[in-house]
Amino acid sequence: FGTSAGVVGVVGALPDNRSVVGEGEIAYITLGRQNNVKAGQRFRMIHQFRFANVLLSAPGFPPETVGELVVLWTLEKSSVGMVVFAYRGIDAGDIVQGM
Repeated sequence: FGTSAGVVGVVGALPDNRSVVGEGEIAYITLGRQNNVKAGQRFRMIHQFRFANVLLSAPGFPPETVGELVVLWTLEKSSVGMVVFAYRGIDAGDIVQGM
């Protein structure tokens, strides 16, 4: 497998317009072949707290790792992955970062 270390995107959508998914479920991410993403690559899923759709990055609101995703297949600008580990629910808009 290739490496995706350092590549950053977001969970762009969840199946059936759901707002949260968990372990063993599918998530769509905004990274694809144009980002050199390949099937089998792993991504850390990170939740950044928001208030009124504004990211909060103050010391009291650190980013929280909420799970891991493995890419199943890729398109040019997006990929489909399975959540293989989740500390809590994965939300659309959560950050994905290559491991």
